[in-house]
Amino acid sequence: MEDYEFVNGIVDEVLSRLNDNKTELGGILAVTEKDEHPAFIDNPPEIFVLPIGVGEDKMYSVMGEDHNYHTFPIEIIGAYRYLDKTAIEDGLRPTRNYGFICNALFSGENSILTANAVVVGSTLKVYYWQVADYVAHSFRLTINIKAINT
Repeated sequence: MEDYEFVNGIVDEVLSRLNDNKTELGGILAVTEKDEHPAFIDNPPEIFVLPIGVGEDKMYSVMGEDHNYHTFPIEIIGAYRYLDKTAIEDGLRPTRNYGFICNALFSGENSILTANAVVVGSTLKVYYWQVADYVAHSFRLTINIKAINT
C-alpha cells in the first residue's frame, strides 16, 4: 500500500469515530477534514480534523525491510457557540468536557486505530474568543500517531 493510502486510512478511522460520537461531543452537526485552522466557524457545533497540518510526518525505514515507519499528529478541533450574557462562563466546562470525551475515543483500549496504527499520546487545550454577538469556545486535541506501513 502506498504511504498516502495508508495515512488516509488512519484519518478515515479518526473521522469515523468522531462521526459515530456526534451526540456525546455536544450534538456536533459536521465533522470536516481541513488542512489548517479554520478562520471562522460556519455552522457550530462542528469538529475539524487536521491530519499532519499542525506538524509533520516523521518517516523512516530500515535497510532490508519492506515497510515505512510513521510518526505524526492529527489535530481535532471542536467548535461551539454560546450566545447569552454569561457565554464565557457557560461554555468553559462543557467545552473542556467535550475535549476529554474526545480524548477517550482515542486513548486506553481505544488507542488502536488500525492493525498497524496506534495513538501514543495526546494534548488538550481549551480556549474561547469573542466574535461580534457570540462567544466561540473550542477544544484542540492533538493525538500523536505511530504507525508501520507494511
